[in-house]
Amino acid sequence: MSENVDEPAKSKDFSALFDSYSQLFVVENEGEIKFRNIVKWFNQAGLFELECEITQEEIAIIYIGLFKNKPSLNQGEFESLLGSLADQKGLEKKFLLDKLIAAGEPKMSDFAEVVSKTC
Repeated sequence: MSENVDEPAKSKDFSALFDSYSQLFVVENEGEIKFRNIVKWFNQAGLFELECEITQEEIAIIYIGLFKNKPSLNQGEFESLLGSLADQKGLEKKFLLDKLIAAGEPKMSDFAEVVSKTC
């Protein structure tokens, strides 16, 4: 029963985090996440360091395969990307979602990058 109680909270947390990562390095946000912010989130979540060897190139190939030249993804599209990546790597989509949620809010360790993009 506690599993069902946790699901809405995780869902809400994921949505809030999606919004936060969508807004990184973006002047106007329309509720969509750009590829570079996906990479930032995956990096912060440690997904590039896993034994299953997820790479930025694999994400890019899946992104282009699913969404062609679309510059950014809404939350549903992003979850489709996660599902395709999970299938390709033999993982559960929930594993990826849990890792992304555990990463928390974007860290501003790239402060110099933010300043250089806005100044």
